[in-house]
Formats: sequence, C-alpha cells, structure tokens
Amino acid sequence: MDEMEIIACNIGKRQLEVGLPSTGTIHINLICTLSPLGKIEESEIRITGITEESRYRFLQTKSEDIFPIELQSSSLKEITLPTPFARTKPKMPTETKLLWYKKLKKELEEKGLI
Repeated sequence: MDEMEIIACNIGKRQLEVGLPSTGTIHINLICTLSPLGKIEESEIRITGITEESRYRFLQTKSEDIFPIELQSSSLKEITLPTPFARTKPKMPTETKLLWYKKLKKELEEKGLI
C-alpha cells in the first residue's frame, strides 16, 4: 500500500485516525437540530471517506450536545480501514454530462443570460 495522508481527529474525548488508500475525499458532516429558541437539541457527526470505487464509514454518532472537534495531521503512516461499502449513487457518464451542459448553455444563451 502506498503511503497515505492520515488525519487525526479528536472528537470530544474520542480519538480517531482517518485516511484513504487512494485519491478521494474525507467528508466530515456535523448535523445539529435546533429548538425553536435556537438552542442545540442534539447533534450528529459522520466521518466518511469516499473514493472512486468505495465508501468508508469511519464514524457516525449522535449526542445531545455539540461535538468539540480538532483536526491535525497524524504521525501514523498507515491505518486499518473500516470495511468498505459500494457507492450507492450511480455516476453519470461523461457524455451525458456534456450533453446536459451544452443543452443548458444553449438555453441560457437563447435567453440572453450568458
């Protein structure tokens, strides 16, 4: 396995290392539910790694309070990845994207917006 960039995450009292074996993205989503008065009622954090082929769920947890989060580079050179799961969202073929782009561009030009 090639050397990977690893991120150390301190989430509250929990420590976690995340990284990907190839090119991709790490998504850190913090979802907060607010009361009508604007107070946080609960929060959820999800950390997922996404590559071209797979998704890796590193963490998904809920709390009744906000999560203090600290991110930094890790000194680790390698980590054990969670079990990957296949991407459920199908990718649109490049030709189809190009067709829709040209169609939208033509409509915008006809309306004088670009």
